[in-house]
Amino acid sequence: MKNRISEKVRFTSGEISKFIFCPKGIRRAVAKTTLAIALIIVMAIAGVAVYLFQANSQPQKSQLQGTLNIAGSTLVFPLMNSWTFAYHQLYPGVTVNYNSIGSGGGIAQITARTVDIGATDAPLTSAQYSALPATVVTIPESISAVVPAYNLPGIKNGLKSQAMCLPEFFWAT
Repeated sequence: MKNRISEKVRFTSGEISKFIFCPKGIRRAVAKTTLAIALIIVMAIAGVAVYLFQANSQPQKSQLQGTLNIAGSTLVFPLMNSWTFAYHQLYPGVTVNYNSIGSGGGIAQITARTVDIGATDAPLTSAQYSALPATVVTIPESISAVVPAYNLPGIKNGLKSQAMCLPEFFWAT
């Protein structure tokens, strides 16, 4: 006869319920109550975490005051315009000025230190970084797509081109 204690025994949930000596209705009530208590605890922890995060991460509206000057990319102007409007609604003491003068202008303005933020579509080159009078942090805030379009008389079924030709269109080689 095998030693029953050392045997590996696998039970199904139905077999386990035979060893629990309480009526089924009570087991269900205990399970539902345990689940409800667990959900209440999780919701309470989440609520406290959200409250603490909001209390610590957002400055008081009356505390923020000043002007932020940004210049550069025309591509992101619609996005920046909506962001500056929304930010001013949240923090009326802050004025954000965005001057849409082009990426080159944004790089020139930040290099000359006449703006707080210079916006450019393309990343700065090493030469542009070395020309900066101070350390600048690059933060990508948006992404855009450029699609080649054409209007050529006599082409009815679409323009067929190899993928390697596409960079030549943009680099004008």
